[in-house]
Amino acid sequence: MPGGRKPVPTKERILSKILVDENGCWIFTGAKMSTGYGGIWKDGKHVAAHRESYRIFCGDLSDEEVVCHKCDVRPCVNPEHLFKGTRADNNRDMREKRRHRFGESSPMSKITEDDVSFIRSSNMSGTELAKVFGVGQYQISRIKTGKRWAHSFEG
Repeated sequence: MPGGRKPVPTKERILSKILVDENGCWIFTGAKMSTGYGGIWKDGKHVAAHRESYRIFCGDLSDEEVVCHKCDVRPCVNPEHLFKGTRADNNRDMREKRRHRFGESSPMSKITEDDVSFIRSSNMSGTELAKVFGVGQYQISRIKTGKRWAHSFEG
């Protein structure tokens, strides 16, 4: 190391950059990545601080495994708030907690809540509704049965 300085271990660097909030989150106060997660240099690479915290306090991770947050606070590095999973586990957790964009808030949405209400109460055929709203007949069927726009399904 230049100047004779010894490198500071990753664990010490992480612990020196946390503030504990009222929920017990260890908020990483160091560099933030564009995603909102903390970032730290390790072995010449910028890595996610929550992944490093998990590795240090909980155990190894494969490249395919992700580290999920029970608390849903991206800069949190508290190992008690972290759990290992797959991308599918993380996506399921996100959906169950409704942290994803759905319905009208989705940038891919072509229809509104009012459109969904109309579709569900309409006596028009699926083909006719699909033409009116510019979506496929399959999409109309899934809206009517509650398999799409389930958050607004009244049964």
